[in-house]
Amino acid sequence: MFAAVEEAHFHEKFITVHSGMYKAQYDFVPWAVEAGADCIEHAYAIPDDVIPQIAAKKIYCVPTLSILLKLGNQYKEKGPEWDWKIKKYFECREIFRKLRAAGVKMAIGTDAVGENMVFYPHFYFEEVENFVALGASPLEAIVAATKIGAEVCAAADRLGTIEKGKIADLVVLSGDPLKDIRQLRTAYLIIQAGRKIPLS
Repeated sequence: MFAAVEEAHFHEKFITVHSGMYKAQYDFVPWAVEAGADCIEHAYAIPDDVIPQIAAKKIYCVPTLSILLKLGNQYKEKGPEWDWKIKKYFECREIFRKLRAAGVKMAIGTDAVGENMVFYPHFYFEEVENFVALGASPLEAIVAATKIGAEVCAAADRLGTIEKGKIADLVVLSGDPLKDIRQLRTAYLIIQAGRKIPLS
């Protein structure tokens, strides 16, 4: 872990680590924090006593809460052993609240790749809405999805905010998401890299 972080930073690369939900990973996260990793993927196995260190070292976190509930509900018919994902979801909500209270910068992420994006086409919206449901303001959630997301992707020099010299990625909505975060679902105009993208 220490060698990996050192090597990444030597080459001026952003390094993120995977925190799963198993017992061994409760030991792994403190090592990653001590080593100086830049980001922790998943707010699943983060011990309480490590959270202040994450905040102090300005380490990012991508909680990916919604996937737990989705997979738990999707696979529960396979047997009660899948119920633990739903239980873990509620545990991770508390970890999220503690991270936010400590001032940890968090980005929106879904952990839904490949076929999961087919199963859950509105997954990204649900994760943003989850942030708000857990106490974040709508603006805070939008910043997590844009500005902080770009920082986590090491792309803040060209993405994440509307500024001169950055790529023109814009979405125009029918409603005001600052009043109701669900209005993010009401896009009627999308511009990517300065080009209008058809909605159909």
